[in-house]
Amino acid sequence: MKNIKILWLGLLVLGFLGCVCSVAQAMDEAQVEKSFVEFQKDWIKKLNTEGKYGQKGMRVEKSSVDGSFTAKYDEVREAAGSRIKKTGNAATPYVGTMHYEIYGCTAAGKTAEEAKRGPFKCALQTDTNEIFRFNGTKWLY
Repeated sequence: MKNIKILWLGLLVLGFLGCVCSVAQAMDEAQVEKSFVEFQKDWIKKLNTEGKYGQKGMRVEKSSVDGSFTAKYDEVREAAGSRIKKTGNAATPYVGTMHYEIYGCTAAGKTAEEAKRGPFKCALQTDTNEIFRFNGTKWLY
């Protein structure tokens, strides 16, 4: 009888620990998802400031027909959607997919400086999907 009570107590403790671990794991997943949202914002900003995108990558072309100027640059807009997925791999427990759009922006003017000032009209050029991995502590490019 004493052994049965100990067995039941042991099973009860294991069941309780299992529930606590599940709650902790769910909180971790929520934190991973929240960190991916922040990572996306940083990634879009990085693309526009350090990559070929954004106004710093502006090009100006002169028309051979009428001598007018056209200023052009490409811009990455905020993530249009995303999702994370468990992998079952300890080294990379999650992967995240980010969907964003790249817009081509143009403005015309009589001089290069006038074209650079705008106003710019932007149109969707490309839909892009990228996959990133989570190493257990942070998202990696």
